[in-house]
Amino acid sequence: MELGLLTMELRLPGCDTLKEKRHRLKGVIERVRGKFNVSATEVGLQDVHQSAEVAVALVANDHVLAEQVFARVEEIFANGDGLLVSSSGIDWL
Repeated sequence: MELGLLTMELRLPGCDTLKEKRHRLKGVIERVRGKFNVSATEVGLQDVHQSAEVAVALVANDHVLAEQVFARVEEIFANGDGLLVSSSGIDWL
């Protein structure tokens, strides 16, 4: 059994308010949750308008499968609503 945690630091250019930031993040997070059956939430930089830190957790039977899911999740964030992934990392627990 594999338990992985993908952490991404995101940039949200053009976000002028926290309300706009949360609206943009919420749509992408809900899309990822629904498509991949993972847990995802904003975990850091909540009070910064143009930055966010998001964590995605996944339990899988296969390490390779988990890495593939994380790669696809990262693609969705990178292509979602003007978000830019500035850094990411995976921790295996």
